[in-house]
Amino acid sequence: MTCTILLIRHGETEWNLQRRFQGRADISLNDRGYIQAEKVAHALVGQQINLIYTSPLTRTKQTAKVIGHKLKVDVLVRHPLIERSFGTLEGMLRTEAEEKWGGITDKIIVKCGGEAVEDVQTRGWAVLQEIRKRHIDQIIVAVSHGAWISAITSKLRSCLNEIVFGNCSITKLVCNDHDEWNISTVNLLLS
Repeated sequence: MTCTILLIRHGETEWNLQRRFQGRADISLNDRGYIQAEKVAHALVGQQINLIYTSPLTRTKQTAKVIGHKLKVDVLVRHPLIERSFGTLEGMLRTEAEEKWGGITDKIIVKCGGEAVEDVQTRGWAVLQEIRKRHIDQIIVAVSHGAWISAITSKLRSCLNEIVFGNCSITKLVCNDHDEWNISTVNLLLS
């Protein structure tokens, strides 16, 4: 008995284009973000998706709503899927932050009042375990954020901690009945 969870990063926002730290700032999708959400929804047609969970932030709820509408699947908000807090970095251009601190590390993020990556992993894995227990032999979509997905996947494969997950990319996790997690697809982008 398995559970498949498709982690999907939200569609593009203006802050993504500007390369600003978003974190918990509640930014909406731009036009391209809606198009990306439509493309990923179309790609999931026929996949037998049972339910969609989403972060409470607007950009993920908008992405999930587009997917849910296309697939005729319910969308539920789950707070643990929320993006990593970046503290005072939120709203700042990445280039400005790198100039100020010489690079952005977990230590800098925490120093700026943000969330430690271990805390993101703890809450993230707790919600994934809950989903796995509730949805045996089902395919679930979880719409979340780039830093959240990076924290989750790097817990399984440390080499993934440097990946920048694209907007509306799909990362596929499969958990078997022995509670063994596998990543079978990473950062799949649709053209």
